[in-house]
Amino acid sequence: VCNHLHTHSVADNDYIRSLAIKMQEKFDKYCKNNYNVLFAIAFVLDPRSKLGYLKYVLENLNERDAM
Repeated sequence: VCNHLHTHSVADNDYIRSLAIKMQEKFDKYCKNNYNVLFAIAFVLDPRSKLGYLKYVLENLNERDAM
């Protein structure tokens, strides 16, 4: 989601660009800071998950194309 918003926030079309910027602000407000913790809690509580994969995801989460 973040990658698509970034791509469209630099689009040539003014309407698409303005929508993407507004959506990016809302994404940052509601998801940017909290989804890491929620994802980690859900992932750890899932008995099918592996903590090694969680460590890999969290290490690469700051990269733009990690997810």
